[in-house]
Amino acid sequence: MTQPVPDVGEEDARRVLRRDYPEEHFEEFWETIQRLEVRFKWRVVLGGLKNAGGSVERLRGQLKDAPGYYREIISEAEYPEATRKWSRIEKLPEAARKVRQQVSETRRDGATSLQQIQDAAERRRAVMVASRDIRYFAERLRTAQLVTPPADFSAVAFGHRVTFRRGDGRHQAFRIVGEDEADPRNGSVSYVSPVARALIGRAAGEIVLAGDREIEILSIE
Repeated sequence: MTQPVPDVGEEDARRVLRRDYPEEHFEEFWETIQRLEVRFKWRVVLGGLKNAGGSVERLRGQLKDAPGYYREIISEAEYPEATRKWSRIEKLPEAARKVRQQVSETRRDGATSLQQIQDAAERRRAVMVASRDIRYFAERLRTAQLVTPPADFSAVAFGHRVTFRRGDGRHQAFRIVGEDEADPRNGSVSYVSPVARALIGRAAGEIVLAGDREIEILSIE
């Protein structure tokens, strides 16, 4: 799984800091930022500025934590939906403990109804499914790779936003992303989807076959 890397730098950080935070704190934060030594520095700084949401105290915490938690800061800022899912998953071990306790108490005290047994079993199944999801997300995070955004727009590639026309005249536009980011309803498709596979490597103006239908590439951004 690959993700395009935002092209950000010092000027972006300076602009956002002045825009979103009180002017009287600019020198304090900018001095801290200049001293900060961390991988992907400007992505981390921009991520911290975004995550803090204008809160001076929260930004102090983000910058303080940056050296040890830079990946978490980047994830929260750049992939908020995935981060929210992961946050919910991280709470599952405690939920699993409670389910095991409830099942044990039901066995010890004797179930008063079939509904109690069914409820406990359903909660246990839910925890098992969620535990499987934890393993899946952990593996996806372990194998994730970052790639720079495409600079060449002569042919469709990962990270591009492609506008095309279908045979019935409809215009559609999708950005080609990793499997876990794909959300067709919001304009993104996985690079392994039939549409993306038909588009990748092709140029604007070409007509390609996606499944059993032809589509014409109108623009690449």
